[in-house]
Parts: sequence; structure tokens; C-alpha cells
Amino acid sequence: MQPGTGWPVGRRPAWQWGGGGVLLVLFGWFAFVRDTRVPLLGWIDLAIHEFGHVATLFLPEVGTAMMGNGMQTLAPLLLAGAFGFRERNWLGVVVCLGWAATTLQDASVYIADAPYQRLQLIGGYHDWAFALGELGQIHRAEAIARVVWTLGLLAWIGAAAGCAAGPWVEPALARRSTRSELPGPADAHIPPSDPDSDWRNYFG
Repeated sequence: MQPGTGWPVGRRPAWQWGGGGVLLVLFGWFAFVRDTRVPLLGWIDLAIHEFGHVATLFLPEVGTAMMGNGMQTLAPLLLAGAFGFRERNWLGVVVCLGWAATTLQDASVYIADAPYQRLQLIGGYHDWAFALGELGQIHRAEAIARVVWTLGLLAWIGAAAGCAAGPWVEPALARRSTRSELPGPADAHIPPSDPDSDWRNYFG
């Protein structure tokens, strides 16, 4: 049993999967149907975007310009990795993957605007107009934006499919993790230590 719950390890209640599914549907609706930022999440993305610029000031100016959107996508992917490898939390993985998908859609809008610079921006500095101009690729902005948008849609589909399969995937991962943590034959013959003689008990 998971501590403090009432369901077996890896088996979460259906309402949690339902809640994750609703979140992913909202992510997809706003990003890929309405072609706009997800409410509230968009403000978090904006803060991460600006942090991405500040955190990469050591890079060449073109790299710093691109790392605004780069950090937007990297942050939820790092969280997905933490949920997957450290927590074995499949629901956290798919929700963060869905979040990353919306950041790719957001980047595609920004990239496509590079030749025109019509978006209202904080500070008036167009990252992608500068970056693509410096790289001599401004004429390919629309094609690059389509690729980024498609990657975002594929990531969202993967997240939605992962959420649908989650009630079966997460318990399987939990069982595999439990088996890998079982003591081996050598460990089975190690006698338990005497609590009264264990020096660690004298330090809290």
C-alpha cells in the first residue's frame, strides 16, 4: 500500500486519472484548437521564458535569444523526468509532457511571426526575428514553425495516450521497481543489527 492512501502501490484512484485527462484536454483545446496560450499556465511559461534568457546570458547572443522558448520546453521535460525516474509517477510524466507540448505550440507562433514582428512583446525585442536573421534563416520561419507545431501536437497525442494507458502502465512500473529493490540472495543471510549496539542509534 502507498503510505497514507488506501490503494496498492502504483494503483491510483480513477478520479486522479480523470483529472489528468481533463487537464490534457484543456491543454490541447487552448493550444492546438484555439491556437492560444493556456490560461494561468501561460503566465508561468512567460516567467520561465524570461528566466531562460537570464540563465543563458553566457551563451552567444543568438543562443540566449532562442533559449527563452528553449527553457519553456526544457522545464516541463525536466519535471517529467523527475516524476518518471525519481517518483515513478506516470500521471506526473504525462501531464508535464502535455505542458511541454503547449510550449512548442507557443514557440511555433513566435517563430512564424519572425518575418512580420506583429506580436506584442515585453520590451519589444523579437527573439526569433533576431535569431533567424543572424542565422540567415528568416525566410524559413514558417516552415520551421510548422515543424515545431507538429512536434508539439505529437507530444500532446503521446501525453493523451499515456494518460489513457496510465491505469495499466503505472502499476507495471511500480511492480518492476519493487522487484528491483528486493534483497538479493547475499542480502538474505545478513543478520539484523542489534538496535542497542548500533552506533547510529546514539545520533538521533
